[in-house]
Amino acid sequence: MNPRTVALRYLGWCPGVESAARFMPDQDLPTSKIVASLLVGLMVSLYGFLAVQQLQIAMGVTGEAWRIFNRDPSLVMDGDSLHLFASVTTEGVALDPIESSFRTRIDLHGNLLEKSETPGAGDAVVVGDGSWVYAYVSDGVKVVESRDGATWSEPVTVAQNVGEEAATLNEFLQSKEGFTTYNGPSLAIMGDGRLFLSFTGMKRYNLTTLDGYFYVNNSLGVYYSVRGLDGRWAAPRRVPGIYPDSHLLNFSRTVEGKIRVPFPQQPSCFTLLDGRVGLVCLDGNAARDIVKGIWLTIYDGSNWTAPRYLFHYKGRNPEVLTSPSRAGYYLAYSQVDTDRIEVTFTPDLETWGRTQSLPVLEERTRPRDAALCELADGTVVAVYESYTDLYLSYSVDGLNWSEPRRVEEIVPDEAFRVAGSNQMALLSGLVGVSMGMASIVIVLNLFGRR
Repeated sequence: MNPRTVALRYLGWCPGVESAARFMPDQDLPTSKIVASLLVGLMVSLYGFLAVQQLQIAMGVTGEAWRIFNRDPSLVMDGDSLHLFASVTTEGVALDPIESSFRTRIDLHGNLLEKSETPGAGDAVVVGDGSWVYAYVSDGVKVVESRDGATWSEPVTVAQNVGEEAATLNEFLQSKEGFTTYNGPSLAIMGDGRLFLSFTGMKRYNLTTLDGYFYVNNSLGVYYSVRGLDGRWAAPRRVPGIYPDSHLLNFSRTVEGKIRVPFPQQPSCFTLLDGRVGLVCLDGNAARDIVKGIWLTIYDGSNWTAPRYLFHYKGRNPEVLTSPSRAGYYLAYSQVDTDRIEVTFTPDLETWGRTQSLPVLEERTRPRDAALCELADGTVVAVYESYTDLYLSYSVDGLNWSEPRRVEEIVPDEAFRVAGSNQMALLSGLVGVSMGMASIVIVLNLFGRR
């Protein structure tokens, strides 16, 4: 058996093999000697891997994650403390993205003062007795409570997913089963002390064909639940009038990519000055990816007002902040056309002031998903997402905004350790394999000279 011929025949497609084969003996060798060379190479690879691992540990070398994304900001005031909730995605070498979420306490310079993990990404409020109520997504919408914002109670499921969501058109074709998912929770405290929770619900019923095209039949709506004074959550109900019940989305027979879904509505609820609850969400065209407007509807504890558009505003991720100090409301949304986050003030949700754009660093683009909060002294704080980081800007007078400050990166310790370990293991593996391959070539050449 000729080692050079075998290597080129079966491994010639690998980068560098053709060059390495020139150093192998170009002659027939007994199979036993080739097997012995492979065993020597395997042992050298293993010992090389372990040796490099030990060397990295002895030198104090630690791997790092490739990228850490801080996303989905939510701001809550607790006394004089400003708390930021955010989701974190950690990417590393040979590693599926690791999802985690945190509650942090920050200052106006974006410094992290404390950090604790939460069960999932979501929204929080502080109720009258000083305890935290937190709604998050985990196979549906769940709610937990905490006295200190660090240790959470057992979750209460408000809306449970049904079935398994298909990620691709082919998966949906094979399963032929519908499913229901819930996400995007938002919390508000009603004037009588009850808690209000809104979220998006999507149901996929079936798949039909017409004129050579596939059509996915979806139902997308905004749902809500109210927790009574007895601590029990009511069964979820749909907010009336927000969205047509059915949407047919067009797919070619040959398309195998991600399934498009109806336009994400991104509902956000807030407490009005009179104690009622307001809810804003998107209206858009899913097929054309067009934002048509921002819906507003108000709930008085029994009935909903007819949904209406907020003036002429068109943007994603709408959020309304109630400002007791200024007896009005701030609306923030991500402007689709200008890649800016717009903020405007209104005393009554009818009369609107001048629209302003939040300051954005020149090297950062596509800011989105702004969270708003008002401090005890009337300062308005905004935290928004831009690429992998979160940025903070604030306004003392409600008109002029500070230059954005990057919020100190929220690093998930366990996920960072796993990503770092994978990176170190990959380096050790590459060194070990290289040493093993070199050993095989050396041993083969020694056998070839005999």
